[in-house]
Amino acid sequence: MSHTEQENESSKPHAIVVGLTWVAIMGLVDWKTGPELALSAYYLPGIAYTAWQAGRWPALSVGLIAALVWMSSEAISGTIYSKSYLALWNGSIRLIFFETIAILVSEVRSRRISEQALEEQGDLLKSIQNSMGDGVVVVGSRGTIRVVNPAAERMFDTNPVGLDAWQWLEQMGDSMVKVLPLFPSREDVLSPDFHKFSEVSLVLNPEAPPLHLEITTLPLRGGISSNSGWLLIISDVTDQKEQERRIADAGEGEQRRIGQDLHDGLCQELVSISFAAGTLQERLENEGQQKHAADVADIAGWIGNTIGQARSIARGLYPVGLEEGLQIGLKGLAASTAQHSGVSCEFEQSGEIPTLPESVAINLYRIAQEGVNNALRHANASSIQLSLHLEPDHLLLKIRDNGNGFEHQGENDGIGLHILQNRAGLIGAKLDVQSPLGEGTRVSCRVPLNLEKKIEPKMNADKE
Repeated sequence: MSHTEQENESSKPHAIVVGLTWVAIMGLVDWKTGPELALSAYYLPGIAYTAWQAGRWPALSVGLIAALVWMSSEAISGTIYSKSYLALWNGSIRLIFFETIAILVSEVRSRRISEQALEEQGDLLKSIQNSMGDGVVVVGSRGTIRVVNPAAERMFDTNPVGLDAWQWLEQMGDSMVKVLPLFPSREDVLSPDFHKFSEVSLVLNPEAPPLHLEITTLPLRGGISSNSGWLLIISDVTDQKEQERRIADAGEGEQRRIGQDLHDGLCQELVSISFAAGTLQERLENEGQQKHAADVADIAGWIGNTIGQARSIARGLYPVGLEEGLQIGLKGLAASTAQHSGVSCEFEQSGEIPTLPESVAINLYRIAQEGVNNALRHANASSIQLSLHLEPDHLLLKIRDNGNGFEHQGENDGIGLHILQNRAGLIGAKLDVQSPLGEGTRVSCRVPLNLEKKIEPKMNADKE
């Protein structure tokens, strides 16, 4: 019940009392003035007041009482009619007149209450929309944008109300076209459980950092089965992504420090132990203690294997050559993979790869690393190809294998894909994974070059 309805409900008894009092006063006046002065119209204010304040049924009751009062005043005043039924006829006419007025006024009052309730609901919904931190875009069933709340207007720096949603997205530029798949086609009839969620990185201003958005599309339904349009809920997670990037950068820095300590510390110590074991082996051989010399040789071999494993772990934590360029790091990853797994792994590049910000280079390397690991662990691949291509506006990283694809992963499938998507999102890249059954997996990561320029100052600021 709306606030207006509550007020009217509480005023009903008072309105009925006022209406009856007015009818009683008019009946007394009507009796005093006699039949020569027609006062039936003056009963209407009481009836109308009751109808407006209390509603239809109380007003109909007051109207009936008014007609009886009028007939009583006529009878008491001694009015004589030529026909006996004329008094009843005149009374019925006045009753119909009073009741008609009661019905009309109560109907106007009912519609007014409904309009006020709708206005209150509209004001409430508008207040909710205006106070929401998330953007809200309502698209009608014919594709016309009907509502855009202030948060969405600030995000896109425009108010597209009244425009066609698809045309507006296309006019906004290539970056906004990424939102188009979130919309159903114009001919779709949405099921009640229709739901789409996506993360997009948009560049609305070349001089501003990219905007990271999470967009959820839901159906609007006007009836049991009618399609009334779509609702887009847009969350600006740019700050959250920036925090995730900073945390990831901090984790990468600590990981690289551990890898460097492992390479420069433990590995060097093991190398020294290996040299000492070799020296001891030679001494024992010179002294004729061949059995002990053979045991020391076995120990030296175990130490050598341990050194290889430690260096492999160190390379995983601290990619050697990455500081010289992403292509050098990927070439080393391919060579290391082929050496330790026995699987053919090759790297190729096209174009002069520019110097990338540290954050972009390390995340692309980790994406390639995760793609290679997935191919080795889950896809049973015998061949892996890494490639890095420079395109006019993008840098394209590809990881391809001839394995079984993601369909054959176990209950944890999706974890590796989630890692890939998360790292791509940190640098504003677009990730595409294709895994046809029995045809291997193709992972493509496309990084806009303008995003690289925007990430670099932040990285330098972090270092300072």
